[in-house]
Amino acid sequence: MRTTKLSFLADACRGRLFGAAGAEVSDVKIDSREVIPGCLFVAVKGPNNDGHRYLSQAYEKGCRCFLVSDGKAAEDAFRGKGDASWVLTDDTQYAFEMMAKAYMDQFDLIKIGVTGSTGKTSTKALVAAVMSARFNTVCSRKNYNTHLGIAMTCFLADEDTQAIVIEMGMDRKDELYDYCKWVRPHAAVITNVGVVHMEYIGSREGIAEEKLKITSFLEPDQPLIYNCDSPFLSREEILKRSSGRFRMIPCGEGDEALVKISGAEDLGASGIRFDLSYEGKEQRFELPFLGLHNAHNGALAAAVGLQFGISLEEAAKAMPKAMIEGQRLEIVPIGEATLIDDSYNANPDSMASAMRTLARLDAKRRIAVIADMRELGDAAVECHVGIGKLASELGIDILLAIGSFRGYYAEGCRGSEKPQVSCFETWEEAEEHLLSLIASGDAVLVKGSLSTGIHCLAERLREKYSRQPEG
Repeated sequence: MRTTKLSFLADACRGRLFGAAGAEVSDVKIDSREVIPGCLFVAVKGPNNDGHRYLSQAYEKGCRCFLVSDGKAAEDAFRGKGDASWVLTDDTQYAFEMMAKAYMDQFDLIKIGVTGSTGKTSTKALVAAVMSARFNTVCSRKNYNTHLGIAMTCFLADEDTQAIVIEMGMDRKDELYDYCKWVRPHAAVITNVGVVHMEYIGSREGIAEEKLKITSFLEPDQPLIYNCDSPFLSREEILKRSSGRFRMIPCGEGDEALVKISGAEDLGASGIRFDLSYEGKEQRFELPFLGLHNAHNGALAAAVGLQFGISLEEAAKAMPKAMIEGQRLEIVPIGEATLIDDSYNANPDSMASAMRTLARLDAKRRIAVIADMRELGDAAVECHVGIGKLASELGIDILLAIGSFRGYYAEGCRGSEKPQVSCFETWEEAEEHLLSLIASGDAVLVKGSLSTGIHCLAERLREKYSRQPEG
């Protein structure tokens, strides 16, 4: 972030500025535990917590600039502290977005928005790697893909930045429209339309319509880059659910694809290999990331590069350098076995991809430890049964089903010799059984929705096997 006057940011959100004149900001934080001197601490009121409770804590850590919506809390926290400055607004989330917009608009940036039901974070990283071949590029950190995270991403830019890649999540109607209204991306990417957030959106058709709102502010010469192999993302479906007043760049294996995938090959723990062709040119890609679905993510990233003058050859050299976030099909040795940590989150599409990846690995036994997939609404039972059936079809050896829907995973496996199924209410209950099972040569997949806490089980496995024996 370029050092910026707090008064500039206050004007951007039409907030009232109190405290020390001339205050400057060199970083932004929404977590008081992360603040350092020079930060703007954004006090957010959420359903379970209120950032205003931590104003004094942030001050004690050296923070002197604050965005607040509770004036009394600010006055109480900063009484007698003449070096504190704060911007008072009605809604800190909205104000923070307006600050981010004004800050980002100072720079001449190529702005790329990435959304989709699955693969957003990996595709974002691949796009950023490709764009970095020609441009000084920044991108969303971790899974910062909601209102506050997108605003924080904008503050990563400075006068040397040429491109910014912004991951955009969605689980409510008009959410993407609201982001794009102020971000105004020059290119949009949709990875797929899957069965996710059905509880809030209601149907896959509705999800497709919401995802396509990322195109709401594209100009006629600006591209939508999309996975044309995904349901609801054919040209016909896109025209049905959007203005269509933008360029369409379909990617995939089907006949409609302009950037076409062929020869996709799973190399096991070494990653994947595939070819991409575009306008008569073909290029081999090798990525050190698990999962054949990353061929589609890679095609989308290469297609973005092509729109900005980056050749397939350049993209092939740049893409393996992508910084893929942890707990996404991450291979971790655990003793003489292998952990496939895909515990960040789960929906039916990503769960199926993870199961197929596990099945392709060279292992003595393949063990799937899977927890509930949340936010599926009326589709929940069918989706959990479907994953159980897939585990049987793939020949997974052992399945540990965890959570409220564990019985439906088991139901999907009924009548098959494999997998051997055990059910548990919580990951804590499953831990001891899992530890008793793991043997040399096993591959163990851990996956489920974040809210199940299944990531804690993956972390416990990492910790247990990372301890070095004494002596």
